[in-house]
Amino acid sequence: ADPGRYDSLPLNESLELYERLGAPLSAARARNFLAAIQYARGDFDAATAGYEAAAAALRTAGAVEEEATVAGNLAAVRFDRGDYAGAAREFERILARRPAELGAPRVGILQNFAAASSVTGQTERALSAYRESLDIARQLGNDDLLARALAGLGVNHARLGHRDLAITYLKDAVAMRRHQGRAEPLAYALAQLGDVYQLQRDPVRAAAAHRMRTCVWGAIAARSFGLASARWPRSPTTRPWTWASAGVG
Repeated sequence: ADPGRYDSLPLNESLELYERLGAPLSAARARNFLAAIQYARGDFDAATAGYEAAAAALRTAGAVEEEATVAGNLAAVRFDRGDYAGAAREFERILARRPAELGAPRVGILQNFAAASSVTGQTERALSAYRESLDIARQLGNDDLLARALAGLGVNHARLGHRDLAITYLKDAVAMRRHQGRAEPLAYALAQLGDVYQLQRDPVRAAAAHRMRTCVWGAIAARSFGLASARWPRSPTTRPWTWASAGVG
């Protein structure tokens, strides 16, 4: 459900009641949900303060799992506000507190940490986190997380000038997104691949990747306007569009 649809007044009243009764865990949970409502409504300062207070209360109470969840919410708010360094710090704290976890939640946190690190220029740290997420995603057999890791590795290797390696990772990400039939992630992967081909001064493959990206976005837009017959192509055949000539398949 959309938190922005909820009325925050009962939560404020509940929060005051829990605080009067000396029930810190219940108060922290109310703060967390209230912060979600504030964030959904665009009150980012209040949401940040609420998440910080909830996380601190849960930490004091020793509620480790709940604190990690709230810390993730706080990190997401920081990231969306453009505080990438702050987001990276929050994600790193979560990872440090839960080092043994090898499930999908850890992969998501690793990839969020990697994305924040990448934006702040910490490319090597981003690569390390993406590599770990890749290994866990493979163990889990989670193709979505695996494709995200491949794309992240490709983008960050490109930033270090490792263009051949970047292209290998991004081609794998494109192939995986094609297999999944995930149009929007496919469009992003094609754009990233096209950008690396441009850096490598390969205008033919760059143009082919970007043309395919445009085609995919066109199909997405057509579907959004209710054109049920619109489809994005899985197997283009004319030369400028083939995956072989584009170097993306």
